Amino acid sequence: MTPGYPIALWRLFVPTPTEFQLQPPAADVVWYIQRAVAVVWSPTQQVPRYDTASGAPYYVDGGLGGGFKLAAWVSVTYPRCNCYDLAAIAQLAVCLLMDTQGAELADSRWVFQQPNGFINPGPLFRWVAFGGDHLRCNTPFWTSASTYATSAPRSAAN
Repeated sequence: MTPGYPIALWRLFVPTPTEFQLQPPAADVVWYIQRAVAVVWSPTQQVPRYDTASGAPYYVDGGLGGGFKLAAWVSVTYPRCNCYDLAAIAQLAVCLLMDTQGAELADSRWVFQQPNGFINPGPLFRWVAFGGDHLRCNTPFWTSASTYATSAPRSAAN
């Protein structure tokens, strides 16, 4: 993002002066990260929603980091997103938090978990308005579940 940060990123995440809390600097880091997560996971927005069919990334180049389509995120160019998109926008928010020498205070890292684990049951990202709590599942790809069920070979045993 050299030579500076895009104004769209600042508008998304930088708190107004009245939002800053007068706490020790370490507490401010935690407060800012919690606030950034609340901005990304805002229940007032309905799109982009988590891609429940294939989980393809829309705003980021891939699972190992890379470029992020910030202008597309801000204008909600794509109606869907996936975990890489969500990790990337959250990491961009955290990158804005620096000390007076320009070093990142949170020292964020892109970490890829291998093998993939289970997600906690709960409503998927921005699907609450479209189905609410009944979307509690152990896979985010519930819309493609019927495809897998019909294409899987059936057992001869009953």
